[in-house]
Amino acid sequence: MGLCLSSVLLTGCGDSQRDGSTGDGTIQPSTAKFAGEYPVKVVCTTGMVADMVAAIGGEHVQVERLMGEGVDPHIYEPTMKDNTLLARADVVFYNGLHLEPKMHDVFVAMSRKKPVSAIGNFLKTSKPDELIPLEGDLFDPHIWFDPTLWSACVPGVVETLSRFDEKNAANYASSGKEYETKILELVEYGREQIAAIPEPRYLITAHDAFSYFGRAFDINVSAIQGVSTESEASVGRFSELVDLMVENKIKAVFAESSINSKNVEALLEGCKAKNHNVTLGGELYSDALGPETSPAGEYLGMVRHNIDTIAAALK
Repeated sequence: MGLCLSSVLLTGCGDSQRDGSTGDGTIQPSTAKFAGEYPVKVVCTTGMVADMVAAIGGEHVQVERLMGEGVDPHIYEPTMKDNTLLARADVVFYNGLHLEPKMHDVFVAMSRKKPVSAIGNFLKTSKPDELIPLEGDLFDPHIWFDPTLWSACVPGVVETLSRFDEKNAANYASSGKEYETKILELVEYGREQIAAIPEPRYLITAHDAFSYFGRAFDINVSAIQGVSTESEASVGRFSELVDLMVENKIKAVFAESSINSKNVEALLEGCKAKNHNVTLGGELYSDALGPETSPAGEYLGMVRHNIDTIAAALK
């Protein structure tokens, strides 16, 4: 067993396509209790997850994230540094829903010793009908782009931290309520801004990360690549999008900070070839937060940046 665990931690089994949140049941709630010195050491995968945990944990937790600005979690493989951080962590949080498929075996190994929680799993229990289904038993993992749905993840984080660190359970619950309120305040702002875009409203992006955003803010979403950036866009897909943009006089397409812009540039050229001039509407943050020193370095600021960028380009 020790040899197997070491192998998992060193390699991350990068070719694994499984995810603990897809229903295989290998990651179970931990019964471990905090017995160390504060703050509780927490490791999170993405910036969105880290931002939520830091807001809820406050001074009682020390949060480190594995994936920084511009990092694509769909293809991310854990490094030796990541494995060291995970080994030293008291609690681990990740998005789940197959967002970080190459880290699944690492999470399974970690869950034998400490709490390891996939935020997406909370929704599979509390709001299963609001997850966007994909093929088989998979769901669209980009849940943070529906702020109402993202706020519904907060109780799960509160529960995980409180179960592990019972002493500060009341603090986690209070901070969780405050964070939920801040997230929900963003919803009305977003709806007002997107509603100002003339109909029919279309959002064209590099990869299919914005379906939850489209549902939350009432805008049609189409993308060059699929939900996972591991998928490749076909010539037929480019042709479909060019026709869509010409027919509906869509005037802007958007790049993403964690995705190579070559496909977006090709789409612009395709529209130009049909005498339809399309501009680059700006860069959206999809699978990663913005620079830590910018407002988009936090979840609320990232979503607001996307709302403002989309509205400014399409109004």
